[in-house]
Amino acid sequence: MSQKVHIRNDLRKEDLKEIEDLHETIYSAEYGFNEEFADYVRETLKEFDRPLSDREKIWIVEKDERIMGCLAVVKHSEHVAQMRWFLVHPELRGNGIGTRMFKEAVEFIDECGYTSAFLYTQDILHTAAMVYRKFGFEIVKEKIEEMWGQKLVGQRYGRIFE
Repeated sequence: MSQKVHIRNDLRKEDLKEIEDLHETIYSAEYGFNEEFADYVRETLKEFDRPLSDREKIWIVEKDERIMGCLAVVKHSEHVAQMRWFLVHPELRGNGIGTRMFKEAVEFIDECGYTSAFLYTQDILHTAAMVYRKFGFEIVKEKIEEMWGQKLVGQRYGRIFE
């Protein structure tokens, strides 16, 4: 029997490896990213392998006891939040889960009193970019990069909170 999709906010030790694997599988299949991408995700997730402050939070989408998506807010500095690891499994896309996570994350950032937030992405992630713009994020910087076996246009999106 299939379980309902749900979102939880607790980070369990085993989650980091599953989030890493999810990123590697999806980005390899959809965009041809090589193993360097998995290494990058692994290294950045290590930074999150610690007790979270009250100004940091993770959203983990689960279905049938499998992680099918995630998003995190990380404290970059006292006034600046960084959004990281935003991903929804293709099986669950189009049903509003990504938008829901992003909306909750933006509300959390605002409630925490951050004055701005940013995220890094690639210009080929069109659907995610629509979500970013929907919540007031704008491109503040672009740079052509050779990474993960691809020639990509890296983007930094930002938003000011008042």
